[in-house]
Amino acid sequence: MRMLTSGHRLVALVAAAACVAIGATACGDGGNSAGEEVYQANCATCHGADGGGGAGPKLSEGRVVERYPEVADQERVVREGVEGTAMQAWEGTLTDEEISAVVEYERSL
Repeated sequence: MRMLTSGHRLVALVAAAACVAIGATACGDGGNSAGEEVYQANCATCHGADGGGGAGPKLSEGRVVERYPEVADQERVVREGVEGTAMQAWEGTLTDEEISAVVEYERSL
């Protein structure tokens, strides 16, 4: 195993911070850990651990992007819920940052 020099460690830390700042999907890992944590803790019960659906609709395989081409529309659904359905409002439970992170994660499924 090769050891990283302090310069290499600094570059790795800066790159990791940039990925967090711009969203992990832009860095090529297909998701973000903050969004995944929020999803698993709050959304997986209805939408499935992998977004495959269940009590709630399927989100994976681009379904959520088809339904909500605009990110802001999906964020509004997460924030406000959907009247007449089991989709509850998460505003007040999740922060704006958590809502953005979970929406980004769902769109990467």
